[in-house]
Amino acid sequence: MSAKLNVHLQEVPRTFPTFQRPEVLGYYSLNTERQFCDDLSELKYLVPHHRRKRKHNLNYNIEDIVKKDEDVNERLDTILQWILRNAHNLKDDSGTRLRTDFVCFRGLLTMLICTPYETRDDWIICATKWKGTIYLCAFETEDAKRQRLQASEHQKKCMAWGRKFEQHMATARPGGCPDIEQPINEKAEFCVAFQSKLKNHRLLYCAEMDCVKTDTEIKDLKELQKTEFVEIKTSRIITHPGQYRSLKRFKFMKWWAQSFLVNINCIICGFRNDEGVVEEVREYMVPELAKTSKDTWNAAAGLNFCETFLDFVKNTVKEESLEVVWKFDWGPNRDVCGVKLTGITDFSILPLWYTDNLILSAS
Repeated sequence: MSAKLNVHLQEVPRTFPTFQRPEVLGYYSLNTERQFCDDLSELKYLVPHHRRKRKHNLNYNIEDIVKKDEDVNERLDTILQWILRNAHNLKDDSGTRLRTDFVCFRGLLTMLICTPYETRDDWIICATKWKGTIYLCAFETEDAKRQRLQASEHQKKCMAWGRKFEQHMATARPGGCPDIEQPINEKAEFCVAFQSKLKNHRLLYCAEMDCVKTDTEIKDLKELQKTEFVEIKTSRIITHPGQYRSLKRFKFMKWWAQSFLVNINCIICGFRNDEGVVEEVREYMVPELAKTSKDTWNAAAGLNFCETFLDFVKNTVKEESLEVVWKFDWGPNRDVCGVKLTGITDFSILPLWYTDNLILSAS
């Protein structure tokens, strides 16, 4: 069985769809061994202005970076672990299902929002419906895998510099100094769970968050809900107008989508040279990214495509079975195509340790 979604950019509405302000539901940490921790241990705080340097050399200890195993697809495992620990707060009034239509990572929603303007990269998204909720998981495409394996040393350095700049701009305690002596460990993350609604689609998604902007230590969920999150980015220094157009075209939309989905208003970007030295630090207000880039992309069109895709998935994925997965794939100048897979395959999403332990029944 198969399904097809044909959407042309010129047909996507340019008016904003209804989008509910995202609400923080909870958090978790992944430690330096990539173990799930139901705590705030990996939360980072933005370094205050008076402690920031004018320039940042991002090369210190860069060769000792501890990388994630990118050949391992964790699927939705960390979200599922968080849901198991918090299911009592996530049920709807009937108690028989979660209070959401979709579960996924923010990165998947960001990818969908950017799709109408994507000209290079393809994607694969798989979906399984279980007890009224559709679980969405992105999988690496062959093209993406080939690009990752063939990445040049300079491309790898650019990615490492981005993580190193985060280390320069964030600290383990409010008002503290960053510890740039420690090698970067990509396995460690602080993640936040959000709920929102895009038109008629209720969403539950998790996102890795760079840091918070506050002078006081965050000790619990209520305090985290009141604080301001900040996103940290790097980009190559701009030396001519063409580079600025490229920045708007290829980065600003992704930055905007990532931040919009999690209530971030401020992005701090370090502009570095080709030797890994940040020569200028700029702050961008997220709403301004869409305004300054309106000649290149339209934020409402991105959200409308995302809503259209979710509607398509909801109307396609009807079977409630752990052994039924719908595999949707898309590429530039191609329609979204869905294929129904049955049985246990490489694209299966939900593990038995989750489905056997998530108790949903009327109370």
